[in-house]
Amino acid sequence: MTELKGPRSGERVGNTAAKALIGRAERIKKQATDSKPASENNNSHRYDLGMIADSKSSSIRIKARNRFFFTWVVIGYILLQVGLFAAMHGARGWAKKNFSGPIAQAEWGEWVEEARRQAAGNGPVQRRVPKSKEPPVLVLTRDYFRVCVFGVWLFSSALFVTFTYLGCGLFGRRSVE
Repeated sequence: MTELKGPRSGERVGNTAAKALIGRAERIKKQATDSKPASENNNSHRYDLGMIADSKSSSIRIKARNRFFFTWVVIGYILLQVGLFAAMHGARGWAKKNFSGPIAQAEWGEWVEEARRQAAGNGPVQRRVPKSKEPPVLVLTRDYFRVCVFGVWLFSSALFVTFTYLGCGLFGRRSVE
């Protein structure tokens, strides 16, 4: 007779699917031993084979569910990154359109003069005079675009992984027995 082992009072089983399978096997074993006297219980191997079949089909279902979940996580990540890159590219075009013309240069020159006047103490606050000859948004999106894209990718990936991990813990299946 094959002995089925399951969690005892002090043991911890981490995998909820394994807990469910072991609990089911113990219930089947108990039903088999309760229904017949010990002398007539010669066909307990039948229950072991049934448990193995249940274990394999359950394992296949778990793997398929994990594969489905993983596929949607990857698709969501790719869509997020494509969307963020498109938004960064759009912001770059907007900055070039609005801050690289002669009108924008004249407005920036006026702002530098006003900052110079306030740096001398003739205003509500004391300002530093900007050193740039062009608006900072234009310089950032034109000269440092790759750095900005890398920063957006890095932080959005970190947030995506964090929220995916938290979501798995929050919405993951649990066995209540």
